[in-house]
Amino acid sequence: MERVLVLRSLEAPLRKDYPKGYDAIESWLRENDVKVYNYSLARMDGAGRETFHAKVVSCDQETAYVGSSNVTEASLEHSMEMGVILTGKAACDIFEVVQAVIAASNRRL
Repeated sequence: MERVLVLRSLEAPLRKDYPKGYDAIESWLRENDVKVYNYSLARMDGAGRETFHAKVVSCDQETAYVGSSNVTEASLEHSMEMGVILTGKAACDIFEVVQAVIAASNRRL
């Protein structure tokens, strides 16, 4: 089973939205053969950048989880978050979007 993690701002560790804790788990990700991609692209209008902010787990083209929760203390302990498990065509559509994001991303690990 292929494991992929798509993050943002990996190109700039000093950015405030650089994934906190990434440096601490980078070797674990490498050892466990997790492919890491950075989706952080210059916007076509030149005003900033586009990032991947979705919270998605796509197991295959038949099942996907889509939710709102960030993996932060505030989100996990103090916010009301929601997620849904999708199957069928909806899961397939999510899979296609995730594949397009990966194709447009820069491989980190």
